[in-house]
Formats: sequence, C-alpha cells, structure tokens
Amino acid sequence: MASSTSIPFFSYSQPTLPIFDGEHYDYWSSQMQTFFISQDLWELVEGGYEDLPENPNEAQQKLHKENKKKDALALRYIHAAVSKTIFPRLYGLKKSKEAWDTLKQGFLGNEKVVAVRLQNLWRDFDNLEMQKTENIQVYFSRVTEIVNQIRSLGDTLEEKRVVRKVLRSMTEKYNSATFIIEESKDLSTLTMHELMGSLESHDQKLKRNANTDQLVDQAFQSQLNISNKQYQGESEKRGGNQRGHQYGRGRGTQNFSRGRGQSRGRGRGQYQNYQQRSNNSCRICGKSNHQSSECYFKCKRCRNSNHSQKDCWHQNGNNTNEANFTANAEGEQLFLTCMDEQNKSSNLWFLDSGCSNHMTGNKDMFIKLDMGVANQVTLGDGKKANVEGRGVIVVNSKANNTKYIHDVLYVPNLTHNLLSVGQLVQRGYSTNFDNGECIVTDKKSGNILAKVKMADNKVFPLHMPQKKLALQANVMDESYLWHLRYGHLNQKGLQLLKQKDMVVRLPHIDRNIQVCEGCIYGKMHHLPFPKTSWRAKAPLELVHADIFGPTRNPSLQNKSIS
Repeated sequence: MASSTSIPFFSYSQPTLPIFDGEHYDYWSSQMQTFFISQDLWELVEGGYEDLPENPNEAQQKLHKENKKKDALALRYIHAAVSKTIFPRLYGLKKSKEAWDTLKQGFLGNEKVVAVRLQNLWRDFDNLEMQKTENIQVYFSRVTEIVNQIRSLGDTLEEKRVVRKVLRSMTEKYNSATFIIEESKDLSTLTMHELMGSLESHDQKLKRNANTDQLVDQAFQSQLNISNKQYQGESEKRGGNQRGHQYGRGRGTQNFSRGRGQSRGRGRGQYQNYQQRSNNSCRICGKSNHQSSECYFKCKRCRNSNHSQKDCWHQNGNNTNEANFTANAEGEQLFLTCMDEQNKSSNLWFLDSGCSNHMTGNKDMFIKLDMGVANQVTLGDGKKANVEGRGVIVVNSKANNTKYIHDVLYVPNLTHNLLSVGQLVQRGYSTNFDNGECIVTDKKSGNILAKVKMADNKVFPLHMPQKKLALQANVMDESYLWHLRYGHLNQKGLQLLKQKDMVVRLPHIDRNIQVCEGCIYGKMHHLPFPKTSWRAKAPLELVHADIFGPTRNPSLQNKSIS
C-alpha cells in the first residue's frame, strides 16, 4: 500500500501550500513565512494577539474580533500545510502562534539544540573544499545549502565571507581564475552569483580549448590517413608484376638484394615494404603511420624528441640550462617545453612566469619537508613526475640576509630549481621585467630583493647560495609518531583509520610500532601508598610543621613575622 505521509489532512484548492511531512523544516518554514507575509498574517503567527481586557470598549472588541478572525485563518493555513502524521501534534491548539511554536520546538529544537546545530554547520562551512570530481554548479549548490541553513537558524553570515571562502576552497584547476578575480574585482561587493558566472565562463574556456586541441589532433591524423590511401592507390595501379625498386626480390648489387644486376627484380615493389614498415609504431609519439626517424616531434638539429625543428631553441648552438614551465588547468600539472642539461647547480634558480609553484629536485635543500603532500606534474612529452613533498628552503641573499622560501614542491627527478613568479606575487612581492633584467621588490617595505639579468638563452637565472645551518637530527618513526598523536592508539586502530579514510594524510602503517614507554607504565601494577607509622589521635597532638619566617619585608599593615 502506498504511503500517505505526504497527503495533507485537510485539502484546499486555494492557495497551494508546501506540505510538511517531518523533513526539511527550515525550508518549509521559510516558504510559509513568505506566504504569511503576503497574506498580512505573519505578525499574528509570530507574536500572537492580546486577549480582551475586563471592560473592553467597542474599538477594542472590534480589533479583537478582527485579530481572532485573522488568527483562525492563519491556523487554518498551518493545518493545511502539514501532513496527516504531523497534524496530531497540533490537535487542540486554538491559536496560530501556539501551533507555529509547537512545530518549531519539535523540529528545530530549543536554544541548546539550535546552538549545537549551528556549531556543526559552522564546522562544515570551515571544512568546505571543492572535490576534483565536482563541477562549479554542484559545489556552489553544496555551499549554498550550508549557508542557507546557517542563516535560517538565526546566525548572520555575510556575503563577502562566503565569497572569500569559496575562492580559498577551489581546486588547483581554477588557480588562475581565482587569482584574476582577487586582483581585478572588489571582494567586499562581489556576490555569489557574479562569482559563479566568472568561474563558469573560465570552465567553458577550458573545455573549448580542450576540444580545439582534440580537433587539431584528429585533423592531423586524417591528413596522414589520406596520404597513405593515395600512396596505396598509386602502388596498386603499377601492378604486382612491375620491376621492383631496391626492395624487390631479383638481381642487384645492393646489400638487401639477391643476385646480379642493378636492383631489378620481380616483386610487389616498394609499397609492400612500406606497408610492412608502417605496422611498427613510432617509439617517440606512439603512432603507427611513420617510423621514429621520420617523426614530426623529433628535432633534427638537437636530436631531442619533445619539439620540432622550427621550435628549437638551439638556433645559435648555445646549449645551456634552459627550462620553461607553464601551469595546466588540471591542478598541479606542468608542461616542459625545452630542457637541456649541462651544468647542475643547486644554488641556481630560474624565474618563471608560467610555473605554478616553486619546485626543486634537491631534497637536501629543505629545512622543513612535509612528505604527506603527494601529487603529479605532467611534462610536455606526456611523461609524469611525482611530487613527494612540500616544505621550506632557507637561502642567503647578496646582503648576507637569511630568506625563507615557503611552499616549495619536492619533485625528485627535476634537475632545475624553479621560482614561480605567480607565487612571488601572491606572497606580496612585485616583479618588473624591463631592459633585459627582472627586479623583485617587496611591496610592504619597498626594498629591492634581487636584480636578475637575462642570459643569452633568454632566461632569468638567479644565484641564491644555500644557507648552512647546524641542525640536530632527531628521526622518529612515523608509525610511532601517529601512535603518540592519537593518544597511544594501537597498531590495529591506526590501520583501521587508514582503511576507512577517517584521517587526512595518515600514512599506511605497515610495520609494528616500537615499544612505547608510556604504554608500559600505564599497564603496570601500581602499589598503594605506604601507611604512616604514627597518626595523631587527639586534638592539638599534631604540631603544624610548615614553619614560615622570619620575613624580611613588612606587610601592608607594616607588620613583620619573626
């Protein structure tokens, strides 16, 4: 039998009211409040009306009659807006305020319950983070739902605070868009609808660029297929009995021919060997319509396979350290356009306006490294490199001042140190590229931190010697460290937390936890306190033993204890 919880106990044709069945009271109450305001009944529902005094006059009687009639109408609307399972709670109530307060008390709770719900909602608001699988509309709907619940329970949540929270919680895919919005718009007046529109337009541009790249690849593949078909048609017209050219079986003087003569023989000719050769895929790009020696993506000048000859940087034969990274729209993914390694220097950093984060491959440079940060960067040839940490690096400036570089990514296979111009700007620094040099300035103090001259290969190398610090090594087992963090939790408990994904960045506990001294003391048998050999049995038998005095300084009343 179908459930009848959503069928109202009373039905009226006009007006159409939302039916409350015990769920989502905040949404239902908001709709009913709007309806009561439109009918000029909200003041009676919220505040009620006064009873008649002992000796009312005619005006008071008339006003009381009108209020009673309006209140009965409001009570009728409330009865019509609840289901059959909720109506027994309102049975016998004569005023709309009593019915409204009963529903509010039953489904919203008293002040303590509201305070607890608000605390949970504020915690959810603070922990908001956009998931990588979410799009803009889904994430904004989740944010709006939490914000509306907070406001419906009586707390004030300003629009600018919600906007700033959304900008902070977006995924790394939208880093460029959020940076532009923060720099170009006033966040104190920006609304959620305007922010959503800006981010959706950015998302559409990313999808359009991805579709364009896909169409270019398809067009290039189609052109190769057409060329192969044309070549196949010409070869078929020649016939199978024609004279072969270098590759046919017959008489000739070539190393791959058999017999005598000038490479003349019977066979299918050159196309058969071309077709057999095309079955082997290219080792550079993976396509099967050409060999590695004929690959478009292999430069014939420098013999590297990540660019073509027209885009080669080695025009003048200057093979120095050259690197240029640009951030992809899919979070922590980078494209390497050119990289030639000759001189490795851990003190040499390259300023890069396309790099999304500072990064280095030298683990010894970090004075603080969080190995829990894991991600991937994608190179221009499709290869991926792992990000295995993020930390702090200390360097020396030319004035022998100690400088700390924060949020530096550790990429083990990276052979160059990269300074992100965008991250420097975000930290409060300004960069000015002019007259063949880059000037890095602190916006707050106005001091010039570095002047980097452009090298011959049009890059900006910055020499920053590493600060040598005398540190004391104290290595603690990571499993034991998490054992202490969770109040001496056992190994199985830690493995269960990792298995259920209940703790962020909790590593896999795959070995036994070392012997814990605190756990041993906690499980040991404790002896009782020893009993005293003598105990006072009569008044004044025990003399107070806390002897105090004499004092050097007098008290406030100019008295001293001797």
